[in-house]
Amino acid sequence: MKSIAQIVQNNRRLLAAYEDKVQPRFLSRYAREPMDAAAVYRKLRALDPGPDAPARVLDLGRGTGWLARTLAAESRYRRANIVGYDLSPNAIRIARERAAADGLGARTEFHVADVLAPLGRVAGLLANGGIAYVQTFVEDPDVNERVDMAVMAKMGHRVFRGSELEDLAEANGLKLGGASHAGMVYFCTLTKKSAIGEAGK
Repeated sequence: MKSIAQIVQNNRRLLAAYEDKVQPRFLSRYAREPMDAAAVYRKLRALDPGPDAPARVLDLGRGTGWLARTLAAESRYRRANIVGYDLSPNAIRIARERAAADGLGARTEFHVADVLAPLGRVAGLLANGGIAYVQTFVEDPDVNERVDMAVMAKMGHRVFRGSELEDLAEANGLKLGGASHAGMVYFCTLTKKSAIGEAGK
């Protein structure tokens, strides 16, 4: 039996409607505060380590690439190679179409891939000075785990526990940069460890 996530991802109209109307309500519930695309963008953008603009920006698992397109339109990222990844071929098709319609086709790339499992693929994609923006979910003692974790699974979302994401990053040559969360909704940046000075840290 297909999960809700698979049904949505396999239908272009459902996917667009989900991202525009359903996902903000879903995120708001688990963030326990209003959480639309603009709010997610502010949370992630606040984690930009600065002051130098990154040479490459990865947008991981962000569906139809709204984050990649928003970043590509910013002057700060005008020289960056901005690449979006998602598991859904339909999401990637829509991302490419919308980027072209926005005049950002030459500034962005979109590929079908699961880059969070394993995280080692992210390290291979990030050159020195690159950054990956991640919005995912973490366990929260204040939620009803039996019910909410089941909902998360049906929606195709992975929920990281404790320091699991940080440990995965460490094991795969990545450094967890800035991080914040609102309820179960977790925001972070990932960078590649430098060949000199970061090894073993």
